[in-house]
Amino acid sequence: MAKCTHGEAPKGAGFCPKCGEMINLAGVLYPRVPERRWPQPRSECKLADCGPTGRMVENKYAEQQHSWPLYEQSGHAGSCVLIAESGNERRVCLVRQWRPVDIDCVELPAGNIGVKSPQEMIEKLMAELREEVGEVEIASAFTAPGFSHDVGREIAAGGGPKCFFPFVIHIKAEVPPKTHNGEGDEKTHSQWYTYREVQEMIREEKVSDMVTIFFLVCAGIVDVEDLGWRRITHLII
Repeated sequence: MAKCTHGEAPKGAGFCPKCGEMINLAGVLYPRVPERRWPQPRSECKLADCGPTGRMVENKYAEQQHSWPLYEQSGHAGSCVLIAESGNERRVCLVRQWRPVDIDCVELPAGNIGVKSPQEMIEKLMAELREEVGEVEIASAFTAPGFSHDVGREIAAGGGPKCFFPFVIHIKAEVPPKTHNGEGDEKTHSQWYTYREVQEMIREEKVSDMVTIFFLVCAGIVDVEDLGWRRITHLII
């Protein structure tokens, strides 16, 4: 069988609906963070209920007076704005799960995708989606360079700042997708909400994760007005 030529190659990364492959990832999927300094741990301790993905490490750069504790994770993270269109209605997927601060958080599907080749990171992202959202059929996908995340406080395993890679993925859905319970985790489940429901959840402070809100704004699902911001210039003297 002849190898798919993907039609006209897109600028940057793209998704080929003909063969279902993500293509040209290396030109887009890279960390947009400050130059790495590769700190080495001086000591480490295990975080309660953190699981195998992170640890606290104490580091000290050559130019520093004092060492700083950093939270080290297993790699970069990917967050997905998953959009399903059924008829004239569009829905976006959000995941409710427990976080170590002992609260239930509502956020975008996300997960650690490592510090590997672009193709390996995409494969890890797809695995995270299957775990949190279930099987989905992609219609189109977009991505961008990774955004730095807590530079100086949170690092990827092996040193260097961690970053979030944003993805906007449209899926094929003749009817609105159903709630999905995470594999082996009663506290994790995903649900598909209308844009209006998401906007209301943000106004009611049921969604407060900054990464989630930022990427929802970038994807055009949420406007600044939906965040409850108020003009305060009259307070400036």
